[in-house]
Amino acid sequence: MNSIRFKIKDECRQNLCKYLSQAISVLPPFEKPTILDMGCGTGVPTLTLAKYYNGVILAIDTDKEALDCIISKLTTQVVSSNIIVECRSANEIEFPLQNFDIVLAEGLLNIIGFENGLRLVSRYLKQNGFFIIHDEYKNHSAKLEVIKSNGY
Repeated sequence: MNSIRFKIKDECRQNLCKYLSQAISVLPPFEKPTILDMGCGTGVPTLTLAKYYNGVILAIDTDKEALDCIISKLTTQVVSSNIIVECRSANEIEFPLQNFDIVLAEGLLNIIGFENGLRLVSRYLKQNGFFIIHDEYKNHSAKLEVIKSNGY
C-alpha cells in the first residue's frame, strides 16, 4: 500500500521538478552550498537539488516511511552532494542561525502556514541566501505582502 502511495507522490513531485529547476536557474552559482530541504518527502526535490549542487543537503521530514524511500534511492543513485536525511519537524529544527545558503520548502508552507514558514526560515537562511518556495497559487497578493513584511 505505502509503495503505491509513494509512487504516486513521486510522480506528482517529479512533475514539479521543472519549476524547481527553473528557480535554481536564476540563482547565482554556489561553490559547495549548504542546503535545507524542509519537508523532503521521498526525496524527489532533494535529488533534483543534488543534480545542481555538490554541497551538503539536509533533507528533513516527519514521515519516517517517506524518509526510508529517500535513503533507498540514495543507495542506488550516484550523487555528488553529501545528503543527510533526518526525521524531524520543521518546527523542531535547531541549527546555528544563518546556517544555510538555500532553503527549499516545496508544499511545506501549506502545512505549517505561510507566514510561520517565512519566519522560521529567516532564522536559518544566511544573509544573501535564497529561499525557494513552491506553494499553491492562492491568496497571492496577501502572500506577497507577507514576504515583504518579513524582510524577503
